[in-house]
Amino acid sequence: MPALSPAPPETTRNVELHVLPHPVTGRWQVRTADRTVSWHASADEAARSARHRGACVFLHDRYQRVRRLDP
Repeated sequence: MPALSPAPPETTRNVELHVLPHPVTGRWQVRTADRTVSWHASADEAARSARHRGACVFLHDRYQRVRRLDP
């Protein structure tokens, strides 16, 4: 019986990431379509983290406006 290979490391490269304000806590989260990747104290920190992951990044502000962030 062949040995199972370890699962590949989790990555968010080449994935769309969204920087969103959390309505209750006021903190900012970086999310994929199905899960939260990280939490941050400010929108700038969250955007920097998302850009560092090398993904297509969209910033959602507190007024439901969305804009794409350039790499």
